[in-house]
Amino acid sequence: MATVLAVALAWSSRSSGNLEGQATYYSPTLMQQVAESRGLSLEGYAGGVALNRRGDLGRVVWLEFDGVIAGPFLTVDCVQERHYQEREDQGRVVEVDAETAQRQGFYGVGPVSVKVWFDDAVSCTGIPCFK
Repeated sequence: MATVLAVALAWSSRSSGNLEGQATYYSPTLMQQVAESRGLSLEGYAGGVALNRRGDLGRVVWLEFDGVIAGPFLTVDCVQERHYQEREDQGRVVEVDAETAQRQGFYGVGPVSVKVWFDDAVSCTGIPCFK
C-alpha cells in the first residue's frame, strides 16, 4: 500500500529538476489532438510533449539532443498513473510529437537519449540552440 501511495504522489507532483533519459514519440497528429482536447494551443511552440508526471502538465520545456537544445515545447500530456513506474524504470522521460522525432532523426527508430530542461533552467549560452 505504501508503494502505491508513493507512486501516486510522485506521479501527481511536479518534477523537481531537469530530466535525463530516453525520448520516444507519438504517432503523427496525436500530440496536436491531445493539445486541442485539453484546450491548449501549440502555436508559438516547437511542438508538444508528454512527460511522465501529471504535475508537469502545462510546463514549458526545452529538449537537448546530442548537445543541441530545441524548443520551447509545451507539456500537453502525461503517462497514465498505472504506467508511470514502468516508464520511469525504463528510463523513458519524454514523448515528443512525430514531427520533432522526424526532425531529430529518430522517427521509426527511437528511443534516443535526451535531456529535458524546464523553462526556468535553460540557457543557450555556449550551447548550439534553436527555437
